[in-house]
Amino acid sequence: ALVFLPHRAPPQKVAPVYRQVTFTGHATEPAVSPDGKFLAYADRISAYEQKLMIQDIAGGQAIEVCRGMRLGGLRWSPDGSELSFTDQTSDSTGIAYIVPRLGGKPRQNPGAYYAAWTPDGSRLLTYSYEKSQFLFMNKKTGESNSVTLELPPLTTLLEFDLSPSGNFIALTLMESQTASLWIVGADGKGPNKIFGTESWPSSPR
Repeated sequence: ALVFLPHRAPPQKVAPVYRQVTFTGHATEPAVSPDGKFLAYADRISAYEQKLMIQDIAGGQAIEVCRGMRLGGLRWSPDGSELSFTDQTSDSTGIAYIVPRLGGKPRQNPGAYYAAWTPDGSRLLTYSYEKSQFLFMNKKTGESNSVTLELPPLTTLLEFDLSPSGNFIALTLMESQTASLWIVGADGKGPNKIFGTESWPSSPR
C-alpha cells in the first residue's frame, strides 16, 4: 500500500515576518488594540517617569496619552475606545486607571490593582490588596461585587487577566521563591495550577 500511495510533500513551514514599530529603545508593556491597528506601550522618560503612547501600527507619529511613574498592565477595552493601566506610586503601591485612547484625564479606581475588561466592556475585574479579593466593578456606576479565591495561603498575586469568554481568570502567583500560573473560575472556584517556575512569569493572556 505504501508503494502505490501518492507521495505527499510535508507542509512548508511559514517563517515569521518581523517589522519594527517603535524606535525609542525604551518601549515596554505592549498591548495591541482589538482591531489590530494600534499599539499601546509605555515609553521611559526618566528613571521616575513614563508616558503612555499610542502608535498606529501601519506607521505615523505616536501620540502621548498620559504620564505616570511606572506604567504597567496595559489593556484595551473590547471596543478599543479606552485603556486600563496601573501606575505605581512613590510607596510602590499600584493604582488602576482608565483613560480614553486619544488622551484625557485618567480616571482612578481607588483601592484597585490592575484591571481586566469583561467581554462586553461594561465591567472591570480588579484586585484589592487591602481586602485580598477580586472585585467585578461596573464601569459607569462604580458598584462592585466581590469574588473570593480559593488559593494557597501565603501567596502574592503578580498579574491576572480574564478569558475571552469572561468565565475564567488567569493569574500568576508568587509563593516563597517559586512563581506559578493558575486558572480559576470567574466565581473564584475550581482553581487549577498550570505550572510552577523559578522565573518571573508575566502577562498571563
